[in-house]
Formats: sequence, C-alpha cells, structure tokens
Amino acid sequence: MPESSEPTVSKSKGWIYIPVEVKVRELQAKTLLAGFAAERGYNVVIGEAHAVRRCLHQMPAGVVLEKGVAPSKTEGFHFAKAKGHRVMSWCEEGLVFFNDEDYIRRKINPEDLRDCECFFAWGPYQANVLGAAFPDMADKILEVGNPRMDLLKPDFRGVFDQEAAALKEKHGKFILVNTNFSHCNHSKGEDGYFQLIQGKMTSPEVEAFTRAWLAHKEVLFSAFKDAIPKLGERYPDMKVIVRPHPGENHDTYRDLYKDLPNVEVIHEGGVMPWLRAAEVLVHNGCFTGIEALLIGCPAIAYRPVRSETYDQYLPNSVNVQADDESALFSAMDRLLIEKDRAAFVDLPEGYEALAQHLIIEDGKTSCDAILDEVDQLPRPLPKLNRRPWFCLHRLHIQGYIRLYNFLEALVTGHGDRGDYSRQKFPGLEAGEMESEIHLLQTISGRFTGLKSRQLGKDLFWLRAQ
Repeated sequence: MPESSEPTVSKSKGWIYIPVEVKVRELQAKTLLAGFAAERGYNVVIGEAHAVRRCLHQMPAGVVLEKGVAPSKTEGFHFAKAKGHRVMSWCEEGLVFFNDEDYIRRKINPEDLRDCECFFAWGPYQANVLGAAFPDMADKILEVGNPRMDLLKPDFRGVFDQEAAALKEKHGKFILVNTNFSHCNHSKGEDGYFQLIQGKMTSPEVEAFTRAWLAHKEVLFSAFKDAIPKLGERYPDMKVIVRPHPGENHDTYRDLYKDLPNVEVIHEGGVMPWLRAAEVLVHNGCFTGIEALLIGCPAIAYRPVRSETYDQYLPNSVNVQADDESALFSAMDRLLIEKDRAAFVDLPEGYEALAQHLIIEDGKTSCDAILDEVDQLPRPLPKLNRRPWFCLHRLHIQGYIRLYNFLEALVTGHGDRGDYSRQKFPGLEAGEMESEIHLLQTISGRFTGLKSRQLGKDLFWLRAQ
C-alpha cells in the first residue's frame, strides 16, 4: 500500500492479536473479526499463529484471542500474560467432538481456562460440558458462537460467490468428498498422529481408548478409499474431487487415484466456495457437514461403520445418512438423477439438532459478541512491554520485527516451522491479505477505511483510517 495510507498508532482503542493456525479454515473468519475490531477503533495484528505469538513481546500490551486452551497452549498463555497481555479464547474443535470426557482431557487445560478473561463457547452443549467439568469457572464461559458462522449469514456469505463461480467454470459438475483421517493418514507418516499424542496419554485406559478410536478411524478410512473410485465410475460425466484434511498426507490419495480420469485430489482455498459449487458433499464426522447444511449444499454422511463411542454425532446427524455403499449410491441417484434436492437441504431435524450446539441466530454476530467482552475489559491495559519506538509514527515497525525475527532464527535455529505447520498455513502474502479485505468491503459495504500493513512474514497489522 502507498505510504500515505499506512495505519498509525495514535488514538487507538487498544491492540488485539489474532493467531491463525489452519489457514483455509480460519483466515477469512478471523479477517472478518479483525474488520469488526478495527471499526471499533482497535489496532489488530493477525497472521500465522507462530508469527503472532513470537511478536507479542515486541508489541504493545493488548488482548490475545487464542484459538484453544489445550495443554499445548500453556507455554504461550504464560508468555502472553507475562508480557502484559490479556487472553481470551475459544476452541476451534469445540463444536464437533465425540466424547465429553475425552474432549476435556485432550482440549482443555484447566490452568489455561483459568488464565482466560473469558472463554467463548460455540453454543449450549459445549458451555454445559465445560461448566459441569469446571463449575468454579462456569461464569467465564459465554455462549457466543464463532466468527466462522458469521460468514454464513446473508450479509457476508457473498464472499464465496466469485470463487464458487470460478470453481464451477473450471471443474463443471462435481462431487466433493471431504476426508478427515489425519489420525491414520497423517502428514508425518503412518504413525504420525500416534507419535504426536503419545506423551499426552496419561494412563493405560486412555491409551486403550485412543488405540480403539484410531482403529475405528482406520476402518472408515478404508471404506472411503474403496468408495471414491466407485463414485467416479458410477458418475463418469462428473468429477469426484477429494479434499483431504489439512493434517493428512495428501499424496496417499494422489497415488491411489492417479490413473482415474475423473477423480482429482485438490486442497486449495477455504471449503465454503467448494460447497457453494459442489453438487453434493460426502463426508463422515466433518465440520463441513454442518457448514453444508447452513449454506444449502446437499450432503451425505457416509457411515459404513458406526460407533456410539467414537463417531462424531453432530455433523453426521444434520445430513442425510448412508450406512453402506448401496445406500450411498441410492442417495446419490436420488439427488443427481431424480433431482430431489429438497430431501437433502430441507432438514428441520438437522436444524433442531444443531440448535442444541450452535448459536446461529440471525441477529447479533459472534464477532460483535466477542468484541463486546473485549470492550468491557478494564482500561488501561498493563504496558509492561510497550517499546518507546512505538511512539515514533514514522519508524518502520515491520523492519524492526523482520530484523529481530531474522536474528532470533539465526541464533536459535527456530525459524523453520516444519512441513506439518506449513501444510496447515502455507503462507500469506500482502496482496492476498488485501484481497481478503477488499472482498469483505465489496460484499458487505463495510470496513471501507480498513488498511493493512505487513509487519513480517505471514504477519499483518490492520486498522481503520
């Protein structure tokens, strides 16, 4: 952007820091949240999660909106608070989980929850689970939904239309198969997931539970691998597009289907434009099944094996279900040949189930509900880490951060995030950030004064002018 349009640090309401871990899942929604925050007068720093957390000791004290309170976040929580920041959080995996006890064990560290100013729940079910597990902290658990759901509201869902039209133009009619098998097809190798969590299994019972869960996922994985080429054969005039989970080994699918003319393995962009463009979604236990219901994409939960213990209840329950290949093909024929679309999108029982878990009202956005809580924090925030150079408006702040990070990487060797992290967040360029902002401005008519400036690799500073 031209120098004259750069944000300044004067007259700010405060600073908000928004880490993004999985780019295709989180970036658009968190950019929307950043836009809402900037409209209220905040400076916002947004970017790849490691990049945001690494800059916290260099930037003015503010509010960190964390993406979870799992045990893996504890060190980051302590660091942020030690540098004068306040922390609020939600859990990106908090809407879809198969077992309350296992969710609490794997995703909730009581110490981190206690360190939060408040915790934003997706809806009643998650709030009740957490409140029952930690009654002394129930008052800080607030039902607000999630910014990802705000993008599905009429005011903003148009952000997906242009990309969806381009996908239709490029691929024609296609069946979208979303996979979710990083547990047994991890990007780090066959035992990658187990190695990742091995140190977190605190007892023989937990280990036995985990191994049985992975065995269940392995059966599902095998069934999906078998069904995908049959879909391609049954519907030769359509593409079958396999979209692997960000944590999976995508080459597994590429190797399996490289000789099939109408099966492609593609993991590009966010999933919502793909849902807008697809004829139908096939999944098992994927959050995408919920998004499909809300955006009007026909979806089938393929359930060739069931488990009351290990299945993800919610995303399977809100779509048409198929228990075997015969049922899957019958459902596909009903939709694609008989054109009975209403049977797949007019599902009042799906909305009824979803209402127990998710705040999906048409009124107040989750972004506003979150920022209302930020607004209520006492002012001024602690300024333990404010640097004198932040008062010098002409200083090139991003130059300082880039130099600092370069020297830190040179000394510590911690500059490379690794293949797994890069697959989840492959990078964010200035032009891409500006495009995200421009799209939100065009669709909503809001955020007209929102400006961005790159502070470092995968790290941006947003502010309304």
